[in-house]
Amino acid sequence: MKTPRKTLPALFLYSVLPLFAGGMLYVLYRPLTLRFFACIQNTAAENFLLDLRETAGGISFPGWIIYNLPCGLWLFAFVNALFLFRASRSVIMLAVAFPLLSELAQATGWLSGTFDILDLLAYSAGAGCGLFLFRRKQFNLQPA
Repeated sequence: MKTPRKTLPALFLYSVLPLFAGGMLYVLYRPLTLRFFACIQNTAAENFLLDLRETAGGISFPGWIIYNLPCGLWLFAFVNALFLFRASRSVIMLAVAFPLLSELAQATGWLSGTFDILDLLAYSAGAGCGLFLFRRKQFNLQPA
């Protein structure tokens, strides 16, 4: 499917940029014990990221920005991309429901992981902002 030309700036602003920002928070400030860092050990990417982390190390953020904001940014970016590519309402609602339900499943023990109310709030805020943005018909795009 070809992306309409007017969609590309919106895709960058509302999907790529938030995804990049969340990714940078993740790789620059999260602990090196995460699986992601094990995957890049002994590669050129490891040295590059370690240098980048050292440079960014002087900037400190509250914990919720480092640990919870990337979740909200990810869902915001995903919801916006689905709208921009004219996904059906049911696909968009599934995309919103899945991370929220998986966090709740962690709370009940049905899914392994650590429940965090701030993750739930970040997912809710990211989804809510994405839905609100396109509900306001900012781009005159309607989901199929």
